[in-house]
Amino acid sequence: MCNQFSGFSNSHTEKRCYIDRSLYVAVGGSVTIEDLGNLGELIAAIATVATLAYLAIQIRQGTKATNGSTTLSLMHLEVSTFALIAQHASIYDRGRRSIDDLNSEELIVFEQLVSAVMSLMVSGFIQYQLGLMLSYDEYLSDWKYTYLEEPGFQSMWTKIRHGYPIDFGECLDAVGKPALD
Repeated sequence: MCNQFSGFSNSHTEKRCYIDRSLYVAVGGSVTIEDLGNLGELIAAIATVATLAYLAIQIRQGTKATNGSTTLSLMHLEVSTFALIAQHASIYDRGRRSIDDLNSEELIVFEQLVSAVMSLMVSGFIQYQLGLMLSYDEYLSDWKYTYLEEPGFQSMWTKIRHGYPIDFGECLDAVGKPALD
């Protein structure tokens, strides 16, 4: 059974049946402030969902852009480091074997070369900590075996290590060691 009322529709009178107030409003009844408030809440909820969806898309795009920028900056630093090593190849080659083979000026250059390599490694380490690099262990182990296994490089790293983040040094020390259970 339904309630009936008399209303105007297309300039003639007819009886209409309504189930609740929202249906009554939908078929042409009067609108109250409460009805407008409810409509406003519905519109606000839809706008909130649309805004959140838009923000999620923007964050994903921003993350992709950041990852791309991070990769490019690391590659640029890597190219610069390798160019610096190539520019001073003779000093680097002698120094990595033994720093005792270098005179005082060459020792300064070698220290800068080692610092450049270690700065590159720290950059990768920080990017890994920020979640911008998936596997730092493989990256680090390649670098460690390429550079840190050389006696002269090891000597210089020991000398300059205090200027780098402690957790980076600990991470370097842990590479190649079995994990503790």
